[in-house]
Amino acid sequence: MGYTGIENGGEIGISFFSQGSFRFVIKYVGGGTEWQLNDGGADFGTSIPWAGNTPLSIALTRGIDNKYSIQMNQGGDSYTGTDYEANSGSFAIDRIEIFSSKQGAGQNVGFNNLTVVSDLDQIPVNIDAIAKGNLTFDADLILDNLTIESGNRVAVASLKT
Repeated sequence: MGYTGIENGGEIGISFFSQGSFRFVIKYVGGGTEWQLNDGGADFGTSIPWAGNTPLSIALTRGIDNKYSIQMNQGGDSYTGTDYEANSGSFAIDRIEIFSSKQGAGQNVGFNNLTVVSDLDQIPVNIDAIAKGNLTFDADLILDNLTIESGNRVAVASLKT
């Protein structure tokens, strides 16, 4: 995630939702000193300071039920949280919202290299799936129903010889 200036009281970040309910947010509040997280309780700090025009790398990993791990890196600063338990409920994320308020003229927040990776070992057998992007499966997976949306492709790579 990249970002530039922000006014006091403004916010930039990304929120995660499951079945329409808030689950998690990564945000910076203008006038504050560090990036904050909230998993359904109170905001808590990461010790990663504001540094406009410096990329912030975020890796959020879902665990079982409402467990998650997070790794954030910005320049020489980092924050790691392992096996946290979200107060907000199940971490089955199905929607994200990127937000920005009070950044001022000519300011922006942006994301690149945004990826969603599934741990195929954790996917139950005999599930329905919808391909909404170009996907490659390189592990055994059983799907009862696979829908491939127009314009997308699914590649199946054999690992067995």
